[in-house]
Amino acid sequence: MSPYDVIMDWTRIPAHPHGTHVAGIIAASINKTGVAGIAPNVKIMPINVFMYDIAYDFDIAKAIVYAADKGANVINMSLGSYGYSALQDDAVKYARGKGVVIIAAAGNNSTNARMYPAALPSVIAVAATDNKDKSAWFSNWGNHIDISAPGENIYSTLPASSYDYMSGTSMAAPVVSGVAALILSKNPFLSPDQVEDILAKSALDLWRKGWDEQFGYGRVDALKALQQTPAPMTAISSASTFTPTGTNKLSMSFTAQKGTTVSVYIEKTKGTTLKKLVNPKKWNGGKVTAAWDGKLDSGLYASSGSYTLVVKLTNGKETVYKTKTVKLTNKVKPTIKMGSSAVYSPESFNKLALSYDINQTTTIAARVYDSKNTYVKTVLYNKTVTAKRNKIEWDGTNSRGQKVKDGLYKLVVSGTGANKIKATNANVSIEVETVKPASQIDLLASPFKIDGTLKSALKVTLKEKVSITAYVATDKGAKVKRLIHNQTFNAGEALLKWDGKNDSGKYVAEGKYLYQTEVRDAAGNVRITKSKVFALEDRRKPVVSATKDFAYRKEGTASFTYTLNKPAAVSIQVLNGSKIVKTIESGKAKNTGANKFVWDGKDQAGNLLADGNYQYAITAADKYKNTHISTGNMIMALVPVEVTAPPIVNFYGGAYGGDVYYKLSQDASVAVEIYDSTNAKIRTIKAATRKAGLNHFNWDGIVDAGYYTYPEVEIYYYVIKAKNSLGNETAFKGKITKEEKPNWLKSHISFFTPSGDSWADAKLNLSIDVTEPTTMTLYAYDYYFYEKERNREVYNLAEGTNEISYRRDSLEVLFYVIEYKDQLGNEYIYEIDERDPKHHHEQKTEISP
Repeated sequence: MSPYDVIMDWTRIPAHPHGTHVAGIIAASINKTGVAGIAPNVKIMPINVFMYDIAYDFDIAKAIVYAADKGANVINMSLGSYGYSALQDDAVKYARGKGVVIIAAAGNNSTNARMYPAALPSVIAVAATDNKDKSAWFSNWGNHIDISAPGENIYSTLPASSYDYMSGTSMAAPVVSGVAALILSKNPFLSPDQVEDILAKSALDLWRKGWDEQFGYGRVDALKALQQTPAPMTAISSASTFTPTGTNKLSMSFTAQKGTTVSVYIEKTKGTTLKKLVNPKKWNGGKVTAAWDGKLDSGLYASSGSYTLVVKLTNGKETVYKTKTVKLTNKVKPTIKMGSSAVYSPESFNKLALSYDINQTTTIAARVYDSKNTYVKTVLYNKTVTAKRNKIEWDGTNSRGQKVKDGLYKLVVSGTGANKIKATNANVSIEVETVKPASQIDLLASPFKIDGTLKSALKVTLKEKVSITAYVATDKGAKVKRLIHNQTFNAGEALLKWDGKNDSGKYVAEGKYLYQTEVRDAAGNVRITKSKVFALEDRRKPVVSATKDFAYRKEGTASFTYTLNKPAAVSIQVLNGSKIVKTIESGKAKNTGANKFVWDGKDQAGNLLADGNYQYAITAADKYKNTHISTGNMIMALVPVEVTAPPIVNFYGGAYGGDVYYKLSQDASVAVEIYDSTNAKIRTIKAATRKAGLNHFNWDGIVDAGYYTYPEVEIYYYVIKAKNSLGNETAFKGKITKEEKPNWLKSHISFFTPSGDSWADAKLNLSIDVTEPTTMTLYAYDYYFYEKERNREVYNLAEGTNEISYRRDSLEVLFYVIEYKDQLGNEYIYEIDERDPKHHHEQKTEISP
């Protein structure tokens, strides 16, 4: 059962004398050869944790968890060491929590030292006894011992179908494990604590009364343990025979263990449930009662024969069954239940289907008679039915296959059930009627004027109770709206209403329409009637729907969309306040739904309008002189925001900030987004209103997710999105990196002029080529005390090549920082190390970041 080699991570188990000997003690089968185990019918789950003779804590813990997860009930561990293992402790607690009884050998060094896992609180520690019920000479002892068992000269199985004697607490532990398996075989619902309690109370006391350090609670006693193990449930108490009559029941009872889930059901063939008497129910202990009236889940009474009453107890892991055979003799009178009357038209329906219920398997016959009780036809003869709900069909013909005349008929259904008991006949009165119902349609409004409300449309005059389905159709017969469906009306007048909408909820177009009714009587006869054709007028006020703001953003022809609720003549104007700037359309016919107009952004004289807010007015007028005007803003937004920003900026963070300076040509709402080198957006700096002129944003190097990036060594990008008040947006993209020079810095070269001293130079020489005027600041710091600033010089660089020579004022070794500022104020920092050999001996070197 689920073998596992933890070392090799496979399901093959190496044969080993020790493990085979232990397994045989627990469960060797009774086969007239060798030995029989303590619990010969239980299943073994062999798990190997040894590499040669060594086992590690992790592998033992893994094996314990594996066994628990695979459904083991008892874990025997004939192994141990004298060091505590938290891993094993946690694994043992896990297994114990899943209901596993855990048993381990106490050790073979005749000492009171604690051996683990036996000494763990959740484990039953087993000491060894000899054949005289004395403590085995090798057995460990101490205050952690729980129980003892024979462990000296134990004869058991070995590989290759052999047998031999072995001694040790490794042999005693499986004796206890086998007894624990017997206890759980009798009652698999016991908890580990309950099993341990039974083992302790049933053990033979060998030394001091009660528990002692040598034997624990004494030597295990299998017979007494089983005698003290309670059964999970009692036998089922009920009669062995049952004769259902329709009013009596078979009573049953039993006692079930607390904490189990109880089910009770009836079977005839094993595995097939015919009747559920008690659905799965969590039981709190005590007596369970149930009763069976002889019916099956199908609703029918069971036929005569032998049935099995089954009780099932489970805890989700283990299951116990109890059964009892009951001989049933069915003496219930069969009953046939069906309606008392029906109406049927053979012209409308092929067959009349009549449903009926029976209470048991019954042989049925059905015959039709006319109003004079003359035989007409047999529609069913000696048919055995085995379902509770059935149906009988009649096609409206007599025994010669001819259609019967309109009139009253009778269906008589008879039956014979179990033991030839006859059922009481069921009689159904059937009215055959083929005459279609009369109906008349009168228009209540012609023309029908749609005004947006539900209003009376037609009147249907009826002479009997019917159901009506009514439609609105075009004069060509195409249905556009179902007004009602199979709605029942009594004789008299039925008033129907309509709001002018079709089945899709949209108003229909003006035109010619009619009403059509399908009137159905109780027999199923249908009369279709059509009204006179009427005109439909859409008197609703026209409605123009458009967005609040239209925007003209690019020179040329622009298209703008609006919708109409109905056809109308449309005029469109652009205004500046109350003054008409341009009439785009005048009285142009437009259809229902989406429409559009085009405009080139010019006034009536053909001049392009300046940027700003204008207004539009869309006027719709229908043929009934109803009008509607929709107004909103027409925004001219041709001039975008101009963003002036550096294509490349340095980012230093900390004291050097993370500011990027840029200019706006006009007031704008500005949002800044930061992207990484894969073009994934990592930070959004919230939009804010900025004035025209110089502005800046600050990035602290943190992304939206909250962690820091590394702009000092990685490349990022920033995007400035500037949107003016007219909604025109401009985006500028720049690079954030310390590795590249700004575009206006063509080159910057440095070299030192040596002095007479070997450790210092006389002066620093810079050759800087820029494409625009720039400010440069040179900082000189003490090389060994970097925070100590020695000097600072500011230089205004002109466009072109600038030659600068900085002469030191002391002999200390210096470290230089070059800071450039572009015309917007963005800083670019570079460093020069005086001790770097590449700057010496008049060698010109490009300054590095």
